[in-house]
Amino acid sequence: MSNALHKLHEGSIVEVASPHGEFHLAPQDDPNSPLVLLAAGIGQTPLYPMLRASLDRNPNRRITYATVIKNNKTHAFKQEIRKIIGEDHPGFSYHVFHTRPLDSELRGIDYHHPTRLSTSKIGGSLYLDDPATQYL
Repeated sequence: MSNALHKLHEGSIVEVASPHGEFHLAPQDDPNSPLVLLAAGIGQTPLYPMLRASLDRNPNRRITYATVIKNNKTHAFKQEIRKIIGEDHPGFSYHVFHTRPLDSELRGIDYHHPTRLSTSKIGGSLYLDDPATQYL
């Protein structure tokens, strides 16, 4: 994604596609600019290594990682993200949307929002006021 997210507002329609192309942060990626990683389902696969590499380069980088999945049965990298949360990364923000939470799941522990991705739920974590923000 590009900085086109700066033009989003509630009710906007966002076009998405299946994974394709090269999955890496651009070499000119500024380790100090905000980074927003948005994933659905298996789309987390290329984003998790980018998250890890970004935090390794700058543990204080402002990073938002938001993922949409059905429930814990399909929650890839859950334990790895929990490990990151336990580390010292003051700029890291994590948002989990479960579209079909299981009865055994607890809101606030297993997921944050029982719905599809909503920018209104994470608006402040999108860094829309910073033109240097990178969106993937």
